[in-house]
Amino acid sequence: MLYMFSGPDFLYATSFFPTASTYVLAGLEPVGQIPELAKLSPFAVNGELRNLEGSLGSLFNYSFFITQKMKSQLREGPVFGTLPILYVFLARTGKTVHELNFVNLDQQGNLEIADQGASSTRGAAPGVKIVFSEGDGPKQTLYYFNTNIADDSFERSGFSAFLAKLGPADSFLKSASYLLHKSHFAKVRKLLLNSSETIVQDDSGIPLAYFERCGLVRSSPVQVRSS
Repeated sequence: MLYMFSGPDFLYATSFFPTASTYVLAGLEPVGQIPELAKLSPFAVNGELRNLEGSLGSLFNYSFFITQKMKSQLREGPVFGTLPILYVFLARTGKTVHELNFVNLDQQGNLEIADQGASSTRGAAPGVKIVFSEGDGPKQTLYYFNTNIADDSFERSGFSAFLAKLGPADSFLKSASYLLHKSHFAKVRKLLLNSSETIVQDDSGIPLAYFERCGLVRSSPVQVRSS
């Protein structure tokens, strides 16, 4: 399932699509690193956990992350980035992590393994790949990419090509700041319309007029649902 403008919101992704084989999340928030809590003092760990709780506050209170707050909250301290939040959601939803790799995309959408904390190459989209399972269930894969999906960078980063290689998917759009109503998000809007079997969204997602213009409401398996 594809969840654009998600930030680290794996909680809603797994709640709406619990059996997806692959999740692809994308946002402007940095990936971060695996926190080495054992190397911190108990006082520092307590402080970092409080910061993490604060980062989750808007999601639990308003059902979405606030981008401007996340820019500062996820860039400070020894525990930073989206990865610690993804770990919290994976743990608290009963998932077991089997494998984690830091990744980059080249401009052709090919996935490359990267070192933790390594800076991405020009035009690339840094990300993380997590393989997990729930109990004895099948292994599932979660990708998070730190990338701008506006038209001027969506294809240049390789993210568009990467999504195209995955084939048909379900899509989820929530609290997207009405960006897909704007002309400079036309490329990602087109990809979602062309690649999605189902789109679950609120009013901030793709305007219904675009479904009608493409003839998707009448003739396509795309389902338009109100959340």
